[in-house]
Amino acid sequence: MASSMRRTSWSARLGLVVAGLALIVGGLAGPAEARTRPPGYPINGVDAWPGNSSSTCPSSTNDWDQFRASGGEFVTMKATRGMNKTLSCFAREFPRAINAGLAVAPFHFYVQYSPTSGAAQADRFISVVRSAGYTGHRPGDLPPILDLEWQDAGGCWPGPASTVIGDAKAWLDRVEAAFGRKPIIYTARGFITGCLGGTTAFAGYPMQVADWGDVSQPRLPPGSTSWSMWQYGCSNVEQVPGMLTSEYCMSVFNGTQADLDALANRGGGHTQFADLDGNGRDEIVDVRDNGDVVAFRNLNGDWSSGLPIYDGGSSKLVAQGGFRPSSTRFADLDGDGRDEIIDVRDNGDVLAFRNLGGGWSGGVPVYDGGSSKLVAQGGFRPRNTQFGDLDGDGRDEIIDVRDNGDVLAFRNLSGSWAGTSRMYDGGSSRLVASGGFRPGATRFADLDGDRRDEIVDVRDNGDVLAFRNLGGGWSGGVPVYDGGSSKVVAQGGFRPGATRFADLDDEDWRQEIVDVRDNGDVLAFRNLSGSWADTSRMYDGGSSRLVASGGFRP
Repeated sequence: MASSMRRTSWSARLGLVVAGLALIVGGLAGPAEARTRPPGYPINGVDAWPGNSSSTCPSSTNDWDQFRASGGEFVTMKATRGMNKTLSCFAREFPRAINAGLAVAPFHFYVQYSPTSGAAQADRFISVVRSAGYTGHRPGDLPPILDLEWQDAGGCWPGPASTVIGDAKAWLDRVEAAFGRKPIIYTARGFITGCLGGTTAFAGYPMQVADWGDVSQPRLPPGSTSWSMWQYGCSNVEQVPGMLTSEYCMSVFNGTQADLDALANRGGGHTQFADLDGNGRDEIVDVRDNGDVVAFRNLNGDWSSGLPIYDGGSSKLVAQGGFRPSSTRFADLDGDGRDEIIDVRDNGDVLAFRNLGGGWSGGVPVYDGGSSKLVAQGGFRPRNTQFGDLDGDGRDEIIDVRDNGDVLAFRNLSGSWAGTSRMYDGGSSRLVASGGFRPGATRFADLDGDRRDEIVDVRDNGDVLAFRNLGGGWSGGVPVYDGGSSKVVAQGGFRPGATRFADLDDEDWRQEIVDVRDNGDVLAFRNLSGSWADTSRMYDGGSSRLVASGGFRP
């Protein structure tokens, strides 16, 4: 039996089997039958409940850096159980896993009570995970998970199925409202069919399916047509590097690395900004789920007018098919003032499509697949790769924000589209900042109008800290960015996954800070000065403007 996989020890479970307690759970296999990692799914993770069996957190539980170095990509971590249990290690282990560069989802183990308690369990979960820093929108934050399965000792919950279903729906609604993200449900087909009457009430939710059988795909609960994660076995099957206790199971992700990055708020995002027509004002660009790229023209850039900066009627399909929000970037590679569209591919290559200068009135595309070029080869990952003009020559460098916190830049050597030589060469790279930077929270933007991009850290407390580009050349050992020349340029309310930078007006070269809100609106805060000399903020909430309304996603 494997009816209570995430909490009890293997010895306890095996004892139940020996005692003759067997459950027909459908979609789950017992410990002796548990399979090894299924082929065809390269993105792997663990489901962990560190400190579950102790009221105090042990000094040593898991080494998340070692797990990450071994190829691990994601973790689902137990935070709470029912109404009365918070895992003793959650507050410590959750931020450690995030800081190791892993994508992490907190989960709650549902317990049936009388009367119904789904909303109350949700409130407790929300409080606990928020205290640990979870917002649902930081880089690395996966959607929250509801663990909906058998009792600890096996068997269905004693009350009617309608109570469990109602509690679960109340929990899901409350948690989604709190974090603005649709939760994932962890369950098994056998539990839904054997204990909940085969309900299809949860068919619209992403699924983490537990199935330890010898199958090529997990068996889905009734009504579900796809799955996000598959738990295929636990610590009795495979010893995972970095997991120092037996309190874990193994899962794989159904998708590419770019898909996981998008789910974890890493990468470019759906809404981006780029100067497509070379007039110095950035357009707003929507990288859609169907692979299309739609741009909305920057109409005026006037802060005093009540007119919108972006108007849906002045939009254009600038590229069609094949582009993903998490791996698509925009950067001026050839110095003509118009941004190219760039695809950071899963194999590590970087492919750029030249901006051909197509106008807004005609049917000619701005980007054409026939005018593409492989500008860098191997080693680049969508979540770590960004672009910025570090030396002020008008051509953007390619930048690798590494998992260890370092920032490595590769110089744009030519900007030439002719020939097969790369625009970026590994031999012309430089460590421009050392330690403390996170891939999903680091941005590059020109804040003072000197044409050289600053490095910007959008912090979890909502502050925005900028490090001035000091102008260090490529040949010397002087850093481009120095921690001593930093400044808090905006304070409170900004989220890493929803914050962008763009030059919206044509009066200067200083970029505005932009907040892509959960309701679909886009709010911009004007860059007031670009001055490093005083303590006043570069961005002030009083000088903000709603530049686009509805339909945009971070």
